[in-house]
Amino acid sequence: METITLSTYSTLKEISQLFKTDPTTIARWSKSGQFPKPIKIGRSVRYKTSEIKAFLEQQQEGK
Repeated sequence: METITLSTYSTLKEISQLFKTDPTTIARWSKSGQFPKPIKIGRSVRYKTSEIKAFLEQQQEGK
């Protein structure tokens, strides 16, 4: 598996690259509750890296 280093908060673009999917797909998953919700920092939208890591671990356990 590829090792990816993320900071405390990640952008939608970074998350979409991690999942190899379109940013609108990630946004749709978040809106529907299938993916961690982003937070707004000023005018920027960010995802908590810890929540993304937990989501990935949960998905891997389900396989």
